[in-house]
Amino acid sequence: SPLPHEPVFDAATDLHPDLPDVNPGLFLLEDHFGYSAGQLEHCASKVGVSAPAKLLSRTGVQKFRRIVRQFREHGLVVSEKNPDRDAARGCTYHSRFLYEFMSDSTVLKYFSKVAGIELIPLPIRYSQIQINMLPAYDPDAEEPGFGTHVDATNFACVLDITEDRDMEGGALQHALMTREQFLARSGSRDNVANAYLHMILPEAELRTTQFTEEGSAVFHQGVLVPHQVENVRKVRGTRDTVAFTLHPANPMVRRFDSFSIASTWNSRDIREDIGNLLADLANKRIDALIPAMNLAEDLSGTPDAVRLERLRELRAGLQNARQLKRS
Repeated sequence: SPLPHEPVFDAATDLHPDLPDVNPGLFLLEDHFGYSAGQLEHCASKVGVSAPAKLLSRTGVQKFRRIVRQFREHGLVVSEKNPDRDAARGCTYHSRFLYEFMSDSTVLKYFSKVAGIELIPLPIRYSQIQINMLPAYDPDAEEPGFGTHVDATNFACVLDITEDRDMEGGALQHALMTREQFLARSGSRDNVANAYLHMILPEAELRTTQFTEEGSAVFHQGVLVPHQVENVRKVRGTRDTVAFTLHPANPMVRRFDSFSIASTWNSRDIREDIGNLLADLANKRIDALIPAMNLAEDLSGTPDAVRLERLRELRAGLQNARQLKRS
């Protein structure tokens, strides 16, 4: 159900007016995280991590904090273990503000420039936005509260809205290793669901990002760059961040969303999302394949209705071919 009386998103007042045209610091997969030129050919982007950039205005930060409070008040926050945190998932089901924020053209244009490819919101709404609220941990703990992991989808942006600006710890840290090295080290091979390092990595193996300004965001290719959160040693309240997930607009780019689909399959609403996603993806792939199948000349200049009918014929042919192959 939607949040009652939530604030209205207004890009003109909620986004920072001086959002840079180019991110001041990009850390590339090859230069900083050990990926080879051959591996890069299969990556959606060469960018691993960006430096933090001021994304929200003071007004925007206040609205985000109000929404986090509303999620708590309406019982939409759950306590989780491994990692230890309070979290709200499926946030765009409940918040029109959050849905309009991550769909905003200025936000998408900025992060598309950072990635070097066109990005869109992840089509699976359940996984579009997640709010993480981390408490202070035992300063002498030998395990991280939010340990090293990789994401289940291509790109994520971590937006800091923590109220306590004197918080100690809580930095975002990226491990200087490839996805394959991380999976081997975690002993999980390619099982991302269980890939988690229950150890605090030494500083020499990490690149640490401090959020010095509220409303700043870091972009990362989280499926390829392992990351963790430094243990929060002291905080008034919790360390609050909003993680929103972006996706390559090009359907032919390698995607990492199968785990996200599999792990969220039990909800009827989510199944409808995924059904729409797969139908849209199939249509886009067929559009991309048409030139390669020498149909571009036949379809160029034709009315939309004719083009649609030809696509339907093509889809029907593909479905028949699959059925024949099964039999």
